[in-house]
Amino acid sequence: MPESQRVSEAPPQLRLLRGADSDVGGVTRLEGADAVRRFRERADARTTRERLDLLSTSTGALPAGRGRDQAALGRGVRLRTVCPTDSLEDRRTSAYVRWLVAEGALIRTTPSLPVPLTIYDRSTALLAVDPADPTRAAHVVTGGSLLTALVGLFEMHWKTAAELPSLGRRRPAGKELAPVQLELLKLLAAGGKDESAARELGLSVRTVRRMVSDLSERLGARSRFELAVAAARADLV
Repeated sequence: MPESQRVSEAPPQLRLLRGADSDVGGVTRLEGADAVRRFRERADARTTRERLDLLSTSTGALPAGRGRDQAALGRGVRLRTVCPTDSLEDRRTSAYVRWLVAEGALIRTTPSLPVPLTIYDRSTALLAVDPADPTRAAHVVTGGSLLTALVGLFEMHWKTAAELPSLGRRRPAGKELAPVQLELLKLLAAGGKDESAARELGLSVRTVRRMVSDLSERLGARSRFELAVAAARADLV
């Protein structure tokens, strides 16, 4: 049996559960980034109803799954994700989350999460072995009370996490926003800072900040991240 497919020697907590409850279900260990990636590709392709994700702070590779996420959303799969609040400080991650929201995914944030976790159709879970490096190795959990507990873990964090703004997709009339405001929104959505946006637009930093404040008020945003989400929802970027 290949290394990446063998049934692992489960952690002590899982061994105890197995001994006490025959309904724990199967636990398989995947070794190596390639094995974890291949499993994700197969699992995403088979998912038909819902995928649940708890993300770690190591989300730099998140955009690598864009093709799988886009295909799942296109099939009508419901994506619900909870991510750490500080992960949105990463430029690539925040841009990707904005894209997910614009495509219809449901995203919430929370200060911290215990472990990276993905659940496919509530029938299979992928649980990272090392929270600091979720691509290195993972446990695959199928069925039983352990899977039920992992679903409950996700729902607990989902319930207490903060919602991103729920904003309509209606595009404001062209007369409501000037071309320079639309260009500023595009720069902000790409992760640009006030200083770089000012240089790009040939404006002072003070003017850019005043424009950002005005746009935030118009689109009902309380932060730069919410402003970018609002712009994406309104098909402005």
